[in-house]
Amino acid sequence: MNPFVWLAANPLYIWLAIFVIAFLFEIATPSALVSFWFAVGALAAMAATALKLNETVQIIVFLLVSLVCLFAVRPIAAKMLRGNQIGTGAERIIGRRFHLLTEVTDHANGEIKVNDVVWKVKAAEEFIEKGTLVEVLAIDGAKLIVRPVKED
Repeated sequence: MNPFVWLAANPLYIWLAIFVIAFLFEIATPSALVSFWFAVGALAAMAATALKLNETVQIIVFLLVSLVCLFAVRPIAAKMLRGNQIGTGAERIIGRRFHLLTEVTDHANGEIKVNDVVWKVKAAEEFIEKGTLVEVLAIDGAKLIVRPVKED
């Protein structure tokens, strides 16, 4: 007997093969969440096969369950895989205030010291004197963009 005819006569094995392939592919790409949906859809299609539903219904069950899993579970799973993202030290500098170590001109960068690390700074304005209290507005590459703060 031709094995393809035998497989076509036993759709349970087709769904089992799809499940195994999708499951193995998911194991091979653990953080990507690529084929999990198809593995769940194949399990649902196997249940439809066990209930003696016809092949068209099995395919519809497979597609619907796969799509529901994709749109319902993926955002939750992706958030769980990413975990709590903590900003870098540089991101935490934005909004903080420091005194300039050197003046800032339109031709030369100044410097500030943040946690014992000296950063180059560019002014949002043209000139800021040494010792002026500045606030960090943004990060541009490896330089901080600052503006003077009027002290109360």
